[in-house]
Amino acid sequence: MRSCRTFIRLTKYYKQRHFTIADYVFENDKLDDKLVKAEEERDHLKLMNKKLTDSLSEAERKIKKELTKLAKSEIDSQIYFMKQEYKDIMNTLERLEAEVELTGTIKDLLE
Repeated sequence: MRSCRTFIRLTKYYKQRHFTIADYVFENDKLDDKLVKAEEERDHLKLMNKKLTDSLSEAERKIKKELTKLAKSEIDSQIYFMKQEYKDIMNTLERLEAEVELTGTIKDLLE
């Protein structure tokens, strides 16, 4: 019984300490499989990153386009109100000129 345990212990020790070429090939294949999986994951992440970058660029273009539209709309609105204000001022000036002219005519008639 004791020799059987010793044999098993020695066999485990031998296997741990003495790799065969087949063991190295097996370990190498496992590492190659892990490497392939890691490369596939890396490629997938690169593709996702590119898609996200493209999506972000598209979103930035849309935002810039919308901001440009809003700015143009705001400027057009300000121009419209400034024109209205200018028209109001011009109408006021024309009325004042008419009143001055009328006042001058009345003054001339009174003299």
